[in-house]
Amino acid sequence: MLRVFVGIFIVAAGLTAQAENSLRVATFNIHWGNANLQDIGRAITESDADIVCVQESSQASERYLQHHFRDTYAHFVFKGHNGRYAEERFGFISKMPLSDIRYAPPVDGLFGTFFATVTHNTQAVKLVNVHLSPFVISRGSTFQQAIQAVSSVEAVHRKEIAFIQSKIDPGDPTLVCGDFNSLSTFAAPTQLITLGLIDSFAAVTDEPETQPTWRWPVGNLRIQFRIDYIFHTNHFTTVRSKVIPSKGSDHSLVVSEITLNETKNGQQNKEPTQ
Repeated sequence: MLRVFVGIFIVAAGLTAQAENSLRVATFNIHWGNANLQDIGRAITESDADIVCVQESSQASERYLQHHFRDTYAHFVFKGHNGRYAEERFGFISKMPLSDIRYAPPVDGLFGTFFATVTHNTQAVKLVNVHLSPFVISRGSTFQQAIQAVSSVEAVHRKEIAFIQSKIDPGDPTLVCGDFNSLSTFAAPTQLITLGLIDSFAAVTDEPETQPTWRWPVGNLRIQFRIDYIFHTNHFTTVRSKVIPSKGSDHSLVVSEITLNETKNGQQNKEPTQ
């Protein structure tokens, strides 16, 4: 059995203990212009994740994370494209060694894709760190105009996610995590579901769209959407998942606890796809 856990989960009695044979994984866009790195660190600490997929890191935030978590995480790797965009850097923070680290520069879109592999309990798990092209919401926009802004990048997202799909073998235990800049019913998430991947948070959460992962003030409005995801192949079952807000970013940290499905006669029992 494999253990995958994204974050720490709070219950009335306190913190839920990590299940045996599970792995904790988180995704967190920490905002490239972050002025409150202490709260970013607080959210990561609260998650108690084994692996954190980070988007929009900067040299300053990377130095802070490596110093602040030097006794917790032994492995740090960050990457950007060529310095054209302030928000282009992203990476992995991991308690376990990372192998097969590969950064794919953008073919379509702005930021590219980051790949790595971890081995847990002898099982190789492939990680895909995603930061799809952003949308722009103008000041004074209405809610409908905000939705239109999100949908305006759909054509680019289709190309970006098609590239990611081409790099995924559904036969391999795989996690696709990150900032999709996309609603759950839009192209990128639905294309992964069509491929057979499972939206971890939605799999264990009633009315998941009522728990946004991104917020932004627009005039008198406060726009909020769920645009950060952890997808997994049907090798896994999500035990629990949670959103941890942070004052240090316009995004929240998303966490899940996922276990590898039991095997029978050498074959994995497949969780039904959504």
